[in-house]
Amino acid sequence: MLAREVSRSCNFTKGMGKAMYFYVNDLYVDYVKKSPIVTDNATPVFCWSVVHEQDGQGQSAYKITVRNGNEVLWESGEVCTCLQRAVYAGAPLVSGVNYTVSLQITDLDGNKSELKEQEFAYLAKREFKAKWIKSA
Repeated sequence: MLAREVSRSCNFTKGMGKAMYFYVNDLYVDYVKKSPIVTDNATPVFCWSVVHEQDGQGQSAYKITVRNGNEVLWESGEVCTCLQRAVYAGAPLVSGVNYTVSLQITDLDGNKSELKEQEFAYLAKREFKAKWIKSA
């Protein structure tokens, strides 16, 4: 099945009311998942891993949103791909500000996962100042 064919309605059950296990396991910002996440990359890379109970199932699309509080800075829209990686392409990030990235994925049958969120902060390279330590 091609990713662009996914346009069915969403549900979270299969068969006789059995809950389906399909979710984003980890959401990384610049390949880091341990909080607090601080990056000096003005266009951070988001990547993730997916868990699905059905063999042969996987991601067919994703949608990412980056917010500062209630202000949406970037929304990818639904991107039809099995790739589990995206590069930020929104308004310029402000140094010293905390952001929230939200991710929702769609499987090959059109089921959507719950939202997975991760907070991160951006610090411009100019913010990193240090002096050499001298021996006594």
